[in-house]
Amino acid sequence: MSFRLEGFESTDFPTLENIALRSGCAGGYVYVVVLLFPDGAQLPFYVGETGGLWRRMWDYCSAQFKAPTDFRVGEAIRYFREKKYQVKLLYKASENPSKDEYELVRELQVSGLRLINGLAGYKYNTTLLDKERGYIRRFCDLIIAKCST
Repeated sequence: MSFRLEGFESTDFPTLENIALRSGCAGGYVYVVVLLFPDGAQLPFYVGETGGLWRRMWDYCSAQFKAPTDFRVGEAIRYFREKKYQVKLLYKASENPSKDEYELVRELQVSGLRLINGLAGYKYNTTLLDKERGYIRRFCDLIIAKCST
């Protein structure tokens, strides 16, 4: 299963070592984090919106456990990279990023995709880090298995 998202810029997902913090646009951005398979197929696994794109990517690269979304997305990216998959960032400027994110999440979900957006969150002060990491990795394994068949 592969999806083509029109009108998005594309770049390799940054790492802490190479991220460049750039200024944003007036309205904000909607973005998609995509898993790239060896055959060229790409599969979205997270959709987000932000006013500061590169600052947001920094949050995912640092993957702080006290910030559940940052941790889940960042850990998924790390796990996919450990498994030798490439991760891409697709992004575009948006006048109404919250609305565009909402519509894109719904569209991808009704297309049959599992997104981290739909994974239940956690409370960092009552959840064990290793247990949450295990859930994220199991979620990622489901994504890989779905596209490997």
